[in-house]
This record gives sequence, C-alpha cells and structure tokens, in this order.
Amino acid sequence: MAKAKKRVVKKPRKKPVILPMKMSSLIKIALKDLRKVEAQPRKFVVEMGNWFLPEEVICETSSGIIVETHDICSVCAAGSVMAFTLGQKVDLNGDEVCPEHFPKNEKQLHAINELRVGNAIGAARYVGLWEPGPSTGSYRPGEKYQKYDAHIPEYDRDNPEPFHKAMTKFQQKLEKAGL
Repeated sequence: MAKAKKRVVKKPRKKPVILPMKMSSLIKIALKDLRKVEAQPRKFVVEMGNWFLPEEVICETSSGIIVETHDICSVCAAGSVMAFTLGQKVDLNGDEVCPEHFPKNEKQLHAINELRVGNAIGAARYVGLWEPGPSTGSYRPGEKYQKYDAHIPEYDRDNPEPFHKAMTKFQQKLEKAGL
C-alpha cells in the first residue's frame, strides 16, 4: 500500500491595501477607523500628536506600588488607519510608526493628517491634485482647493463628537465636489 502524500497548504497572501487618492474617501476611512480606536480604550488612545506610538501605561499608588500595567498605543487619525485598515500590529519596541513605514500609502496618510485640521490645500498636494502654476508666481498651485478648507475643532477625547461632526461635514463637502 502506497503512503498518501501530505499536501502542503499555503496560506493565501493578503493583497496589500492601497488607500485611495481621493480626499473624501480618506476622511471616511479615517473616521471609521477612529471610531474603532475609541471603542477600545484599553488598547488605544487618540493623541493627534503621535502617528502610531506603542507605550506602556503604569498605574501606581502615591507610594509607588504598581497596581497594574498594560500596553496601549496612542494614535492620530492617520494612525488609526495604520492600525485598522492597514493592519499595523503593535510592536512594543517603543518606536513610533510613521507614514514612511507605508511607502505605498505614505502620501495618503500625510493627506489624512492635513485633512484632520481642515487643510484641503495641503491634502490636495499629497494626493496629486496640485497643478503647476505660471512662472510669474501669481497663482499658487492648489490655490483653487482653498475654498474647500474647513474649520475642524481640536479632537477632545472627553467629547469627540464635535470633531467627528465637523469631519463628516468636511467629507461630504469634498465628496460633493468630486474630491
């Protein structure tokens, strides 16, 4: 009787995620991922000054007795996209993960960072919408996107809704314009 051959089952490779180069779509993705971050307060904290920074939280008494320690990752809007849509795993070697770690999505992540403060011109530059201006310098490339800039309130962890509402309104305005 012949031995049956063992079949080697290869895991299918995940196709790399490439974020869209459309500003309204980037906002939609970032807001969805930001909600996921907010839903996991023991694992993530929104800190718009950090891209994706793994940290250790230590809870201790005033006399220095450690009550609890746990790992957490502080993320900005683009960092939430790194965590969820792009699937970045938390590596606690203490190094911050930045857009440059995602070469195929670097421009889009930088655009999200501009969008979270309402800067359509800055985001347009990252997604390739700036056009060369005349040599006289009277027209700045991307200037036509200035009319889409929006006032976005600073993110407040205790009350994130004003940020979410303003970003949703900004997203809808850009989507309506086809951006």
